[in-house]
Amino acid sequence: MYRSVYQSKNGKWRAEVNVDNVRKTKVHKNETLAKAWAQQTERDIILNNQTLAALRTDVVLTLDEAFTRYSDEVSSHKFTLYFIKEERPIVV
Repeated sequence: MYRSVYQSKNGKWRAEVNVDNVRKTKVHKNETLAKAWAQQTERDIILNNQTLAALRTDVVLTLDEAFTRYSDEVSSHKFTLYFIKEERPIVV
């Protein structure tokens, strides 16, 4: 995986992105646009690959299971959890 932005001889900026053997290139007028495009394109390729991999699996996750997993894995480490525990009891 790589991302590079460089200026060509004609003064334009070329951005190249290569993620998991998917290569994209685009020429821009300035360096800022080239870097922004490269970052967004890299993100899109990664998310697309992850989505395709998730669709290939046979695991079915219900909404309740997703919320429970998020609560256990993510919310338990957030700062606001301490305020919730102190102010109100959690009713299930």
